[in-house]
Amino acid sequence: MMNDEEEGEKVRVRFVTKVPSLKVTEMPIAVPIKLARYGLSEVVNHLLGVEKHVPFDFLVQDPRSRASLLRTPLKRHMQTWSISGESVVTLEYFEAAKPPQEAPHPPPPLPDWIGAVHAAKSSGGGEGYICLAGCYDGSLHLYSSTRPGAATTELAAAPLAHGADPVKCVAVAGSASGEEGGILCVS
Repeated sequence: MMNDEEEGEKVRVRFVTKVPSLKVTEMPIAVPIKLARYGLSEVVNHLLGVEKHVPFDFLVQDPRSRASLLRTPLKRHMQTWSISGESVVTLEYFEAAKPPQEAPHPPPPLPDWIGAVHAAKSSGGGEGYICLAGCYDGSLHLYSSTRPGAATTELAAAPLAHGADPVKCVAVAGSASGEEGGILCVS
């Protein structure tokens, strides 16, 4: 629990960023020493004049010039590194990573035992990607995606043969012209 003295304590911070569209004044600003990531995000959002709250992460340098993410209130960081309350603390801010989104239509699940995976750009010079998975049940699964990390669509799934051995190596091969390709697998 904070006492009245801690409640009113302030520290001067300088907000800096490498993202031009998110720049605010670099003049030091006095903020409550109790602020952590969320409170500092509110300050930056206020300075930016945005209506919708954008969460930010903050890099702070220790006295050995190593940057780390601020995950504690400013007061704890300053106590840990014996930083004077008269110092100006420079905080580099950037948009926090958003949590992963569920795919609207996730692909059917793969068998539990995957023996091999290969991903490559689609042939034909497009922007798409394909991913080939070989499984221990002897099946191959082919997926497509518009970009790395985006939702995928299963294009095909097929067993190699009844009672086939596990698939332990797969590759997507393309021609030099990019007009045709093939799938290689070893079981």
